Amino acid sequence: MQEVMGVQGAAKFLGVAPNTIYNLVKHRDIPVSTVGKQYKFTRLELLSWLSDKCLYHRNYLKEYLDKIFQEAWAYGKKRGEKPWSDKKVIEFVESVREKRK
Repeated sequence: MQEVMGVQGAAKFLGVAPNTIYNLVKHRDIPVSTVGKQYKFTRLELLSWLSDKCLYHRNYLKEYLDKIFQEAWAYGKKRGEKPWSDKKVIEFVESVREKRK
């Protein structure tokens, strides 16, 4: 039998505040069932949902970093520099980050 929990249990399981759970339910971002007026979550569905979210963010981060490295490479090439070392790319990224603040 699957472990079923309410809002408090789901919040504790995910390490977030109960209000966060309510917001996720409101925006239909989390798998939930209702029993009467109470929200119910299963551990298996929460783990599956969390796994999908992590995969999405990991792919997004990879695309973002690839774009940054391409920009850094193009910037260096435009200036006639040799391919940048990791340290040089990190310095470039930090300078861009500071400009965007």
